[in-house]
Amino acid sequence: MRVVLICLALIAAEPAHALSCLRPDAVRLFEKTRDAEARYFIVKGRITFLEPPNTPPRGSKLAALTRARIDGVALNRAGFTTPFSRDVTISATCLGPWCGSLEDLAGTAIIAIRLSDEDLVLDIGPCGGDQVSWSQSGEDRLLDCYLGGNCRVPEP
Repeated sequence: MRVVLICLALIAAEPAHALSCLRPDAVRLFEKTRDAEARYFIVKGRITFLEPPNTPPRGSKLAALTRARIDGVALNRAGFTTPFSRDVTISATCLGPWCGSLEDLAGTAIIAIRLSDEDLVLDIGPCGGDQVSWSQSGEDRLLDCYLGGNCRVPEP
């Protein structure tokens, strides 16, 4: 009986601990894309929706797709200097009851754009996705990581 009670307590606590998100950070985003099998553009820029934003229904297993345009500068060996202006698909997904939201996509951001076979894709999930709000310190640390190998993430 004791084992059953412990199991029930663990199951009841599961939703509270199921989704653990790290604080968004430009270096963490860069390291994720650097170590991925997929190819990415890293861009400092702004997102403009080309249609009303689509958010997946809570618990959906299908991504909600929204067309958008990203204007800014892409990362290269000289820093953020290559002009970038392309249409992308934003893919918002859920993990159980937690879903990605397009509400926080205003303003300048560091954005990781995945190259798929057919399109350029910005993935947004329950923990924010492949974009972080821009800050000078975040950009400086990302460039230090990319160009010099000093990849430091601030303490929470």
